[in-house]
Amino acid sequence: MSGEYNRMSKSKFKFFIVYLIVIILTVTSNAQVDTTSTDLPFQVFAYSAPKGIMLVIVGDWIIPTKGDNLSGYNIYRKENEKDTFKKITPFPLKASSTYSDMVDKIGQSLDGMFPIVGVEDSAQFWQLLVSQDESIAVWGTMFKKFREAMGQLLYDYEIESGKTYTYVCTKTDASGVESAFSLEISATSGTPLFELLGPVDVTAEAKDNQAVITWHVNEFDSAAFSYNIYRAYDSLGRYTRLNSEMIVPMFNDGNESATEMSFVDTLMKNGRKYYYAVVSVDYADNESSRNNILSVFAQDTKAPAVPKNIKSESGKLGISILWDLSPEDDIAGYALYRSVDVDSVFEKVHTDLLPLNVNRYEDVTAQSGDEYFYRLTAVDQAGNESEQSANVYGFYIDPSRPLPPMNLKAEADSSQITLSWSKIENNEILGYYVFRTSSYKGEFSQVSDLIPREDTLWTDTSSLSSLSTYYYAMKSSTLNGNFSYYNEAVAVKPLPTERALPTPPSDFYGYADYTGVRLHWKMPLDKSVYGYNIYRITTSESSLVKLNDSLLIFSTTSFLDKTAKKNQTYSYYIKSVHFEGIEGNASHEVEITPLAASPEPPDNFRAFVQNGIITLKWSKILLDDMKGYNIYKHTGDGLLKRVNKEIIALNNTEFKDGDISSQQRYYYSISTVSIDNRESFQSTAIDIMSK
Repeated sequence: MSGEYNRMSKSKFKFFIVYLIVIILTVTSNAQVDTTSTDLPFQVFAYSAPKGIMLVIVGDWIIPTKGDNLSGYNIYRKENEKDTFKKITPFPLKASSTYSDMVDKIGQSLDGMFPIVGVEDSAQFWQLLVSQDESIAVWGTMFKKFREAMGQLLYDYEIESGKTYTYVCTKTDASGVESAFSLEISATSGTPLFELLGPVDVTAEAKDNQAVITWHVNEFDSAAFSYNIYRAYDSLGRYTRLNSEMIVPMFNDGNESATEMSFVDTLMKNGRKYYYAVVSVDYADNESSRNNILSVFAQDTKAPAVPKNIKSESGKLGISILWDLSPEDDIAGYALYRSVDVDSVFEKVHTDLLPLNVNRYEDVTAQSGDEYFYRLTAVDQAGNESEQSANVYGFYIDPSRPLPPMNLKAEADSSQITLSWSKIENNEILGYYVFRTSSYKGEFSQVSDLIPREDTLWTDTSSLSSLSTYYYAMKSSTLNGNFSYYNEAVAVKPLPTERALPTPPSDFYGYADYTGVRLHWKMPLDKSVYGYNIYRITTSESSLVKLNDSLLIFSTTSFLDKTAKKNQTYSYYIKSVHFEGIEGNASHEVEITPLAASPEPPDNFRAFVQNGIITLKWSKILLDDMKGYNIYKHTGDGLLKRVNKEIIALNNTEFKDGDISSQQRYYYSISTVSIDNRESFQSTAIDIMSK
């Protein structure tokens, strides 16, 4: 199939059946019926179809194996009032004798309908069918192949177009005795009872190598049963149907008005024009006219891949960016973006696209001593632009400017910050200046007078807060007043004044459950405590490992460790943190060993037999640390043996046992195996008789 279309949920199916019954009743209520015939509990209806007349029997289906001495239905036809009825069925129409026979005639599995009619397997489905259950009967109305397999649908091809024919049917028993004729009903070949109007609001939208066709159900198109999608390469050309299955209306739950429908053609190619038509189809496969032909031109909407191996170099006049040329054949060029900060807005550094055969660009607008970040994109001939590449760092040094002091370092105590650096061996250097800011990437302010060239230390004795981080940088100055760029900034935080360490929380305890290890404590009375850190260690570790990514605030009284492994012993500690960032001593130890969950056998263990094979099914085990399953069987003699040679993988929920004898009762049970090879007890045994 060349496309995808929306499908029905179980609840939406119920509303579709209501819609379908309305259509059939509307059509049959307008058929030409002779009401003088015998009134029987079965009836044949006639519909003009594209290649003949479709005959549908409404009544109980006749199953040969049911034992009710019925043989099937016969259908009779006459051309005019003067003719006598002639039987057109060489043999009585009857239902399939078994479920497998029915599936063979239909040509597809019916497993997908089991949940809709409320059964679990083919045996239950067939039992409903044999009992003439209403849910099967209503569902069967929808599928003509099903009605054929059940002996209730026949096409009459031995007719002439334009002529009117009258039909009746009879029910016959095994000895050939027939009932009276059903009500007479007529149909004219080539003349459907209703003119199909087609859908409304039909649209087509081109996407990358596909087209999306949408439409709405026409509320005046009362005989519409489903829809077909056609496509051609020119408006007058040969149209090909795209959908291999009928496209039925979708309904909102609780609302019988049709919603928008859609179909996706996934076999179209970019750069080519296509023509589409959507038609409505009645129950007999008659179609509406192909009105509102839509043309679609497929366009390239797929962005090219991100350029690779981007790097930067310091050039003579600025920063050079280099990259690998894209191997794609529809590339139009490249776009380069720049920012002064890794997290701020990136702006394009050029107006026109960079040529597709050039893999180098020099940014001559870069300022000496400043940091830049670059990102590159590829642009194709349709204008699609790739995602931006990863950040590339760039730095430009103007050879005409002096160098700043190198190896800048900072040390802090509770009252001052001392800077140190390496002296510049250049007689043209007059001295240095120190600059400071209290925020990352903030604007620097000069905080020192000119420091002589020979000096390599400077102390900041300003009143600084131990709660803040400060950033320092320096510049060199020449005799003629030329300044260097900033050297690499250093960050430092003043030490707080000495004070008592914060006390740890009281009543620290914990336990393990299926989610991990849960830790609890009470808030300490120490008002200087700002928050907490949780630590963990095992016997194989040499130092404590902090578990919380960010500081736990003061009001927090619990923590969940989801990373703890089963059957591993851990020692937990908690530390209080002062509002100035000082961490106190560890609390007492809390030792916890999470235990692996005990395995249990899976639920919903059941068995089916078909074609000499017993199929076992069950529900997947959702517990952690489970490896798979073992299946055991015996024949009632108590000699239990494992069926599977290897442990069945955890994600498998089905096993087929072909090692069976006919007409033998088998007993099966199942167990679960953990990753440490612990096996659960076996489930309650289920039994099944082979065929």
